[in-house]
Amino acid sequence: MNDEEKFCLKIRLIVGLCTAKDIQYWAEATLLKDVHNEFALNLCFMESADKIQKYFIEINPQLLKIDTGKIALSVLEEYVQKKLPHNLDHQYEYHLDNLVFLSEYLHEFSDKLHEGNLYTHIIIYDDQIQLVSNTTAQHIYRELYKFLLKWLQNVHTI
Repeated sequence: MNDEEKFCLKIRLIVGLCTAKDIQYWAEATLLKDVHNEFALNLCFMESADKIQKYFIEINPQLLKIDTGKIALSVLEEYVQKKLPHNLDHQYEYHLDNLVFLSEYLHEFSDKLHEGNLYTHIIIYDDQIQLVSNTTAQHIYRELYKFLLKWLQNVHTI
């Protein structure tokens, strides 16, 4: 597993797109195919899923020579497609935290799009949602969702 894949797993773990158990299963399946895969072997020797999660969470992307923005972009796309609800729900704060976290890695794309910072847009939509009634909040959330879809679409044009 290369550094890009490790970082990708780190942020997928953080936003809930995979679990440490999933990584454990991957390591076991990989060893069945290739008994010489040292990384998979090391993961299998970790005593628990908690230790695997700790390993990935502690990966410092600043020490890696990788394009964190490109990786975060692919995770954001997956997150929006698979996990982000189309309508406002009781897990709004959880999703907001994940969107803010991912947006921290996407500044270079925001700069190239000349639409302002993705993080700033997310916070503005959140401020609007916090200030209005449930019915209006639902409408604003749907606007945020549409904005994210359009932002992702526009990123692929640059």
